[in-house]
Amino acid sequence: MKRRQIFLLVVLCLVYLGITANASETNEHRIIDQQVATTMHYAFPAFGNESLPTTSSDSKSSLGSVRATSGIGLFVGTTWYEYQRNGSMGRMIAHAYDPIEMENFVYFSWMKLFSQTATDRSYGYNGYKFAEEDFITLGGIVIQPSGEWAGFVSIDVTNNGRAIVGGHNNDDDLYADPQFYWEFAPAFGFFPYNDYVPRSIQEYTGGTPVTGQEVIWPRFRYVETATDTVLHVIAATQTGTGATPIYYFARRGSDADPSATWDNPPKIVDTSYTFAHDLTVNDAGKVALCWIANIPCTGDDDTASGYECHTYMQEVNDIYYQLSYDNGNTWQSRINLTNKRYEIDIVDTYLPYTDLSCLIDNSDFLHIVWNGKYWPVTGDQNGNRRSRIFHWTEATGNITLAHAADWEPVNCNGGEWNLNTAKMSISQCNGKFYIIFTQFNDDDCASASNPGYPDGASNGEIYMVVSGNGGTDWDDARNLTNTQSPGCD
Repeated sequence: MKRRQIFLLVVLCLVYLGITANASETNEHRIIDQQVATTMHYAFPAFGNESLPTTSSDSKSSLGSVRATSGIGLFVGTTWYEYQRNGSMGRMIAHAYDPIEMENFVYFSWMKLFSQTATDRSYGYNGYKFAEEDFITLGGIVIQPSGEWAGFVSIDVTNNGRAIVGGHNNDDDLYADPQFYWEFAPAFGFFPYNDYVPRSIQEYTGGTPVTGQEVIWPRFRYVETATDTVLHVIAATQTGTGATPIYYFARRGSDADPSATWDNPPKIVDTSYTFAHDLTVNDAGKVALCWIANIPCTGDDDTASGYECHTYMQEVNDIYYQLSYDNGNTWQSRINLTNKRYEIDIVDTYLPYTDLSCLIDNSDFLHIVWNGKYWPVTGDQNGNRRSRIFHWTEATGNITLAHAADWEPVNCNGGEWNLNTAKMSISQCNGKFYIIFTQFNDDDCASASNPGYPDGASNGEIYMVVSGNGGTDWDDARNLTNTQSPGCD
């Protein structure tokens, strides 16, 4: 595996490039890519005042209609570990504001491996400082000391603009634990405070505790209000085989508060064969747990996911969510959003696979996006990579199509846990909603000589779709990276 440079969430890097270019006083010759300029002007009209070249083409760019360009973005950091997620992405980038210095930052987190040798895997972190138009350090920093084995990282921020980086880490007790680090000051790059979910809470099962049970692959959000400070965590166990229980943990108290405690017992959310769990929160105390699990067994209630009764256990799924309105102290009944068992044997459909993202918007409505795997009534079912991205919102209760990748790859594909579309994330900005995702096109294949991919793996591109009406309609996807590299290794 070659050493790779990470360009995390390129769409945001494009925005920041536009901002910093306006502030720059260097008299450099700038070549404006018309697709990039039009895309950013349409998607982010509030950023920048620079005049864009006029064009007679539509502002919506169709897939594959624009020439390849060199990668657009800022260099954030490096890793030898390309496999950043085995399911849903969580949040690996966050915007922060320092109310004291009145400065803006954007923080990045990733799973960093220093070399091909599988040692010293760490949380990678970097931050971009708008006032200085520069990063904290070239290539970022590592949070764990040498000798630890950490990864599958997410990020959030405190109210005063400090980063919180969390994932799972094996430090000195032979077990991997969900562990979270708080930055000392905004964009400071030093993390003096950390905490992890206690072993006794991870080993809780509702019955006999399981000594050594690891609850890993966490996604988390952090809330600070006048009455509550809560670290919300959703994670899954590692059983080795079979379905894995999903857990919700809550740490109540600030980072440096010695009296901060973890809820005990934790909440066991569900049991699933996929690693597609996420959560979202707001300052009003609303918490949404979102996950993918099997459709119910025959005769069971619609909300009872049935992990023990299906032939294709990782594919025959529904979308589930559960809400709390008091920061996770009490919970509403969980909801089966898709109820696919009522159509799976009747019509060709798209079943939720292993990627989702959820968001509570500025009006307190929940949004969920996911990729669906094509599932015909007859014929080949398990082997399909044809997929679509769907969006649902509490505001309307409707499921809408955000993007379609309706083909079966012939020459190459995106590998395990990936359909034609994968790793989606939903965000809101200036009244619009954005879904960013990876798409694997089979006309851009890596070298077939790689032993791990004898047919050549597909080189993914980052795409984006935008909705200006709350998710009812989505525009045509645009390729943000556009970095075709056939034959690469």
